[in-house]
Amino acid sequence: MENEVKVKSLYRALKLLDCFDEQHTELGPSELSRMSGNLKSTTYNIMDTFASCGFVEHNPENGKYRLGHRIMELSSVMYLSNDFRQIIRPFIGRIANYCKETVYLAVPQDTDALYLDAAYPNGSIHLSSVIGKRVPMYCTAVGKAMLACLPRERFDCVVREGMPALTQHTITS
Repeated sequence: MENEVKVKSLYRALKLLDCFDEQHTELGPSELSRMSGNLKSTTYNIMDTFASCGFVEHNPENGKYRLGHRIMELSSVMYLSNDFRQIIRPFIGRIANYCKETVYLAVPQDTDALYLDAAYPNGSIHLSSVIGKRVPMYCTAVGKAMLACLPRERFDCVVREGMPALTQHTITS
């Protein structure tokens, strides 16, 4: 941890939310306990509290949890109130229309790229969104552009972490 944690119980609770990703959309208390290092009883109590606030939903059929709608509501507030995004949005829109290509806005997050926004050329059809996705820098065009401009230490960190192929076209060396 870069900064000392002031409220350890809150830290443990929020780290449970970090367990959810595209590969782990539903998790049971045992899985969450194992992944977070929390006791199962602590995990259950935290997840029950999160459920009462709408941050997670409990699936009574399998006993597992999934992220709740409250997470989406908060991310929408963050997305719409992001000053950087609001300033740059008109520019990426113009670039998308000029080039007739999709333009992505992303920022570095550790060794990954985090997509903040996308602009599509007028008349195009887009079926999925990458907004909010976090991907390894080495396997996306936007990430490679970031790596080209970041200090050498950051580049070396990405390489040290490993560069497994995510598709048949992923450059791994």
